[in-house]
Amino acid sequence: MKNITINLIKQSVLEEVLHENLKFINFKIQSFKKFDEIINNSSIKNSDIIITNLKDHDLFIKSKLNLPALFLNFGPKNNNIFAEVINCPFQLNNFVEKINVIFLKNKFLDNSSLTISNYEINLNSKIILRGGQKLKLTEKEINFILFLKNSNSPQNIKNILKHVWKYSPNLETHTVETHVHRLRKKFLSHFKDDNFIKINKKGYFI
Repeated sequence: MKNITINLIKQSVLEEVLHENLKFINFKIQSFKKFDEIINNSSIKNSDIIITNLKDHDLFIKSKLNLPALFLNFGPKNNNIFAEVINCPFQLNNFVEKINVIFLKNKFLDNSSLTISNYEINLNSKIILRGGQKLKLTEKEINFILFLKNSNSPQNIKNILKHVWKYSPNLETHTVETHVHRLRKKFLSHFKDDNFIKINKKGYFI
């Protein structure tokens, strides 16, 4: 749980328990007496986790906090409301495991999508979307687009072959040209866009 801040809402007893028993874990605990204190708190980051009572679930949803959360259930044992519930009392190792799962899940979702120009790309499903239209991409197409996006300047064929295809830059091939031609046809067909992948004298760019 490195670099994670656990934000407790109305959990003074749990705060004491965590401070006493989780000293070996590199994390920070913040405690709030009510939801209103956390909503506009500028110290809250996307990597933080909120922990509060299950009965406050609706309040959490209405608050529109874009944060992962773990809800403590003090009522009858609940096995399947949603994944982010832990029944009380609980063993400390189960609590830590639950926090880790939520954190990793949130990190995975954060890293699964990105925006390029006016397109959204889901890296897990390999789908690119714009204006309600979506297009399934191959892994190589995703890698090619990401390489161009992360480059500060246009990339020539030799660099693309080396970094995307892992070919020797001295290899004589029309792989890149063929690939770009097919990809451009896809964008033109699905999005009516013939200018997503650009080219000038120095190479390809987005």
